[in-house]
Amino acid sequence: MQKYHFFYNKASICAVISEEKNAPAPDGVCKILYNSDLDLTPVVSSFLLHQQSYVVVLSEEHLEAFMEAFTAHFRVERAAGGVVRNEGKGFLVIRRFGHYDFPKGHVEAGETLEQTAVREVGEETGLPDAEITGKLPVTYHVFSHNGEYVLKQTQWYAMRSSYDGPLRMQTEEQITDARWMTQAELRSVYAGFFPSLQVLLDESGFMLEK
Repeated sequence: MQKYHFFYNKASICAVISEEKNAPAPDGVCKILYNSDLDLTPVVSSFLLHQQSYVVVLSEEHLEAFMEAFTAHFRVERAAGGVVRNEGKGFLVIRRFGHYDFPKGHVEAGETLEQTAVREVGEETGLPDAEITGKLPVTYHVFSHNGEYVLKQTQWYAMRSSYDGPLRMQTEEQITDARWMTQAELRSVYAGFFPSLQVLLDESGFMLEK
């Protein structure tokens, strides 16, 4: 079952590609059956202003229309980042704004998403040899900036590194820590990641590997 998760503070909208129209939603979450005639404005307003969470059930043929209608309510920023693994050290994790995170950043003019991801990993942690090994899911989160709502769309990549030197956190980007974590350590701080990254970890299978 294909899902797209959008987060704003503690609220979320989960768009589910499914033909199971009668499946119940979790407690406190509103369920909507989407088609291209549905006006999403009341849903987005409730999501932003009242922190109401939704499950939106739609068919594959309506996905493009839904994404266009939903993203039209925001200024969209594109970003890319990496989940880096080192066979001897584990996962590369940073800490920012009091949460655990993975290095990422905005796409600059003329860059591909892959180039952005590798550059940002290097800039934010000092890692010199990040190499992309695969593509991970896209995450979406909304934040407010200068009176407008911004939807950040981040493409993630699996990466590898053999670097054995010191890490250098980019403090001007509000990064307060950069370290390698074993899978057990990653599990232990799972609740400290942003909700969008918890979904990324779940859907990527990193938390399930032995």
